[in-house]
Amino acid sequence: MEKLRANYQRRYVFGTIQITRDVSGKTSYENFTDFEEAYHQLMLELVELQILSAEMAIGKSPLQKIYIDGGFIDNDIYIKLLANHFDHYEIYTAKSALGSALGAAIVISSKKIDRKSLTQHYELERQRNAEI
Repeated sequence: MEKLRANYQRRYVFGTIQITRDVSGKTSYENFTDFEEAYHQLMLELVELQILSAEMAIGKSPLQKIYIDGGFIDNDIYIKLLANHFDHYEIYTAKSALGSALGAAIVISSKKIDRKSLTQHYELERQRNAEI
């Protein structure tokens, strides 16, 4: 990770993401020494995109907490990179990726959901700035 950060340059071309990125040519795996290096580079670039999206969404709001949910909550590298970047926020991840399903269930249900029930079924874990 230190080597990639020291000589950071984008190497992945994300054809379906409509954002201007300075990447030349096509993604070439010959530029990596091994799988781990390619994987860590991918995580750096995905987090870079997530940071751009999050910063646009946050804007100038007085937001102090960020909640992360979904399949990537189990990716330790991804979460640590985000937590390190957003170290001035309180970062929370769910213990399981249930947010979308839970939100959909709440919206279509005629039953009132109390806070205790949400806390019980949707545990959050605070993420701290950590070395990767």
